[in-house]
Amino acid sequence: MDRSKVVHDFFQNIGAMRRFFAHAPQAPEGMPTHAGLWVMMMLAHEEPMTIKELADRLTLSLSATSQLVKKLEALDILSRGMDKEKRKPVLLFTERGNTVLSETKRQRMRLCKEMLDVLSDKELFELHRLQSKVLNSLPTYGKK
Repeated sequence: MDRSKVVHDFFQNIGAMRRFFAHAPQAPEGMPTHAGLWVMMMLAHEEPMTIKELADRLTLSLSATSQLVKKLEALDILSRGMDKEKRKPVLLFTERGNTVLSETKRQRMRLCKEMLDVLSDKELFELHRLQSKVLNSLPTYGKK
């Protein structure tokens, strides 16, 4: 197998893993949709941020992002507050939002563990080492 085929397969596999998580059981009443969870995960890494900053990070229009945020506000997951440093309105997790985020992270971790159970400890450690090597080579990894 040549290198370009392996690279192609690698990205196909990433897509398959994303679909695995996206097709997890449907969100129950009162819980965020998959798109809402995407917003929550982004905010969890960089809270607080403005709606415009969030739209830029998600590569969505301001209108689409505003609609997602309104749905999360209606579910009492997000609220708007004032960032004293930025002097701008920002998005913040509510108490319920923090609880939903914690539960979502637990569920995602359970799914990750199930997905990776097929690997031996040695294989899992090697996968982690290689993944970290690739991520650490990216110029924007870990930068805000």
